Amino acid sequence: MNERVLNLDQLFQHTWQLLSRASLQKKHTMRTPVLGTAGTNGPNLRTVVLRKVDQQVKSVFFFTDRRSEKVKDIRTSATTAVTFYDPKKQFQITLKGNARLHAQDELAQSFWERVPSFAHKDYSSVLAPGTPIEAPGRPMEGQDSSDSGYVNFVVIELVANSIDCLQLSREGHVRAKYTRKGKTNEWESVWVVP
Repeated sequence: MNERVLNLDQLFQHTWQLLSRASLQKKHTMRTPVLGTAGTNGPNLRTVVLRKVDQQVKSVFFFTDRRSEKVKDIRTSATTAVTFYDPKKQFQITLKGNARLHAQDELAQSFWERVPSFAHKDYSSVLAPGTPIEAPGRPMEGQDSSDSGYVNFVVIELVANSIDCLQLSREGHVRAKYTRKGKTNEWESVWVVP
């Protein structure tokens, strides 16, 4: 946001349009946000790639391996958060909500069909992500050539229940919070102290 937005509805619409653009533009500064989950040993944060935004449902989508820690965390507690930041515009968006895991379902299949074939190997290692290896550059050792990787492919869908937008500015920071009303698509909004 280069211009000051003084209307909560405009800011809400701008936020979702910005996220949609980030999901489509590979070099967009908000394409690689930080996803937070609650693990058994505390919080876990990692950078993920934004793959899609559903402006109707107010959800965002990421890919992962079914054997990853984030999948284990989400199975234990679906409550997750993701923070996007544009350093040039000094604009931050944090979504909090519940994550859904899509594995070998219609949605996962539709995404898998668009994953380039060279990237299938990222999901076809016999070793789970995070497994210790002898040396870097050899994580795919033991790759299962008979498997396309689809069995390990998972789409994470985070359905937002709250949104926190922060615009940093020398003229004065601006911050707004949006909260979903129950399971509807109606939102309460309020300006808050940055």
